Amino acid sequence: MGKIKEIDSIVVKWPCGKQKVLKGVKPNQTITVKEAESGLPGKAVRGQPVQSRCLSRVEITMG
Repeated sequence: MGKIKEIDSIVVKWPCGKQKVLKGVKPNQTITVKEAESGLPGKAVRGQPVQSRCLSRVEITMG
C-alpha cells in the first residue's frame, strides 16, 4: 500500500447481507474478520444476535 499510514475504512460484505466496517486501519497487518461479529446493516436489533451463517472461514492476505 506504499506510504499510506492509515486506511480510512474497510467494508467486508458477506453473501447473506451481513457486513463489518473497520475504520482507521493501519497497513501491513493481518486482520481477522468473523462473520459472527458482523451485523446486518440497518437490521440489527440490540441484544438479538443474527442466527444465519454465511461462510465458515475467509482469509485475505495483503502486503
